[in-house]
Amino acid sequence: LKLTLAKRPTAGRDANEFEDKVFGITARELTTDVRIQLNLGDEVQGVIIRAVKSGSPAALARLRRNYVLQAIGEIPVRNLEEFQKAIAQLAEARPSEIPVFCRVGASTAFFRMRPRWDK
Repeated sequence: LKLTLAKRPTAGRDANEFEDKVFGITARELTTDVRIQLNLGDEVQGVIIRAVKSGSPAALARLRRNYVLQAIGEIPVRNLEEFQKAIAQLAEARPSEIPVFCRVGASTAFFRMRPRWDK
């Protein structure tokens, strides 16, 4: 009998989450149960949008819960750590418009966020 040990997949209840206060997005890492629920293959990278704050730039751009965010501001996002870094970069650069690329069901879509930066 030969055994191969592997890392146990992260369950939804154990997934890490990040609440972005700049654009109003709460994102969570993609877990096996979310992949099964949304019928996503292992090739799909990104973070799942868990919540969007009402009235935020993300809400005004029509981002919604369960969209898989794959790039923001032309910065690829493959995991939660990259999402956090991208948010920090964009907050520092303060662009007037930010493209967001998401997987929405079986399709993909671009959204435009227009943040209101404090002077």
